Amino acid sequence: MKDSRKRKYYSVTPKIVRSESRQTVTIKGLYEHSRFEEGKNYRVLIEAVEQRTDGKYPIKEEQMVCGREGALKVDFLFGKEQEYQMTVFDGDKQIDIFCLYALDSDLFERYPYKGDLHMHTNYSDGVESPEYVAAACREIGYDFMAITDHHKYKPSMIAQDAYSKVKCDLKIYRGEEVHPVNRPGLFEKYVTVHILNVGGKSSVNDLYDDPDYLNKMEKIAKNTKVPDGVNAFDYASCVWAFEKIKECGGLSVFAHPYWRLFWGYHCSTMLAEYLIETKPFDAMEVISGYDDFDVDSNTMQVSLYHEYAQKGIKLPIIGVSDSHGAETGNYFGWYYTLVFAKSAEFEDVKEGIMNYYSVAAEQMPNAAVRFYGPHRLVKYALFLYREVFPLHDEICNIEGKFMKEYAATKDGARLESMSGSVGRLYDEIFAK
Repeated sequence: MKDSRKRKYYSVTPKIVRSESRQTVTIKGLYEHSRFEEGKNYRVLIEAVEQRTDGKYPIKEEQMVCGREGALKVDFLFGKEQEYQMTVFDGDKQIDIFCLYALDSDLFERYPYKGDLHMHTNYSDGVESPEYVAAACREIGYDFMAITDHHKYKPSMIAQDAYSKVKCDLKIYRGEEVHPVNRPGLFEKYVTVHILNVGGKSSVNDLYDDPDYLNKMEKIAKNTKVPDGVNAFDYASCVWAFEKIKECGGLSVFAHPYWRLFWGYHCSTMLAEYLIETKPFDAMEVISGYDDFDVDSNTMQVSLYHEYAQKGIKLPIIGVSDSHGAETGNYFGWYYTLVFAKSAEFEDVKEGIMNYYSVAAEQMPNAAVRFYGPHRLVKYALFLYREVFPLHDEICNIEGKFMKEYAATKDGARLESMSGSVGRLYDEIFAK
């Protein structure tokens, strides 16, 4: 359904309601030209978007609603979980269509939060400083983020510290990109599997400073059974890293499993698929930060996700940009995670991802947004993208600019004045 610019003239509260519940929806004209006339009757046609013919749920209902204080109040018994639309008429003239969504209780109790859990700064191979990357994330509408520099945990702490003395609604998580160390004499110093430690309370990369690490890993590998074609040391070292991330409270993520380089896939596809089959990690990047000429890698990852779903292997998923600069024009903002959680705090977002309440988003320049994940969540995500996130992102954009202002000047007055704005928006949108 195409967006209507005229909707900017109105507020609709709530937009998101419980399924199987009666709710009063207020459609209010915000400006003199859009206010509903006092005492005038308007016709409202209410329709369920997903049609049913068994008579269990009302598909259409017409109401005559009288204008009061520039607003219409429409009382309706919502049926099953799906999108609904209210079309308002003045006589035979259509004023506009207003869209709502009814959710079952499990999803209704969760708010939608956007974020990116794989990004780099100038402390590894990125461009900008950690505090700048964090502010840029808020500016494009993110509620949470994690810096995951190669081999380095400290930059994520720097990003947190930069805003620790000011009220800031962006949730900044600790993180690092973990590179398991390989055996001496091999072509590469590291195992060709990249792993994210998101939200962990300590660094896993630092554990490779143990001089006895390789000997320990060789002993573990000798007792590790793997299929033909899979290197036992590589597999064991990945499992060890995933376990260490979990031990420190982090979300362990298998990063870009089908990253294609000029000579082939960076990670052995047999190793990648065996990792997915045994699932020692918490989540997998189903959408990663690839350039527009290399989208085949994401296509392969999405295909892999669906194939394993058919086999009965459920995979918690995320989408990430793997950006190396917020202002380079590549990756940043093209890919992200949409998670449905109790809050944007790390533990709640982690729980949402691990319990399959997340989708991966892809929105490359001049292209339509695409969501990947459970069908139920994708349907809801498309509604949010059209009806809710434009309002959400306007608030975040202002906050992000004020975060940059604070990072540059240490004047946090304007940033603190915005504190709680997204929360207040969600309180209006959700029929609590």
